[in-house]
Amino acid sequence: MSLLKGRDIQGDLDRITYIRAKTRNKLFSIKIVPALREILLKYNEGKIEENPFVLPILPNKK
Repeated sequence: MSLLKGRDIQGDLDRITYIRAKTRNKLFSIKIVPALREILLKYNEGKIEENPFVLPILPNKK
């Protein structure tokens, strides 16, 4: 989850779709429930697309 990027968020915070970095062989698609939506909005202040990573765990390398 620390590598989750804004481009992995689909629609209007409807789903997370990503390929796991370690195995790179399976596509995951996870429905975003209301509690998760609140967390995503809190950490990104509603600007998911502008941040390199969804959760502020890793440093921003631009």
